[in-house]
Amino acid sequence: MVVIEEVFSEPSPVKDPTEDESLKYCQDLKKQGNDQVAKQDWKMAFYLYSKGLHHAEENCQPSEETNEIKSLLLSNRALVQMKLDQTLPALEDCTKAIKLNSKNVKAYYRAGEACLKLKFVDRAKNFAVDGLEIDKDNVALKSLLKQIDGKKSW
Repeated sequence: MVVIEEVFSEPSPVKDPTEDESLKYCQDLKKQGNDQVAKQDWKMAFYLYSKGLHHAEENCQPSEETNEIKSLLLSNRALVQMKLDQTLPALEDCTKAIKLNSKNVKAYYRAGEACLKLKFVDRAKNFAVDGLEIDKDNVALKSLLKQIDGKKSW
């Protein structure tokens, strides 16, 4: 696993970045992380998403746009953590992502997945239902809800 201190010790590529430069850098790191996910390089994706989060924390002012990018970075990092069998940290990232952006449907889905894996069936259902309130046609959430309902009938 990537050591978080390594992420924090790397300097920003721009000295005293503007808000726009900081947000763009975070978006670039998210894209790079997504590219690593496509290659199934989970550790590098984790590193890039974490680096984006750290940069946002250190260089971006609180705003809706900052919250949105942080929420996306967290929910994407949660996917990676699930792939690395780090289910509880994935759930924690999803919970933070939802607090930052309550419309992040992927965060609800991934939180539901994590809860199901942790056998928190009721919580999993709550996340799926809450996500479907935002996007009632979301196929992944509907499928997850069916899976959850199947577990409850045991």
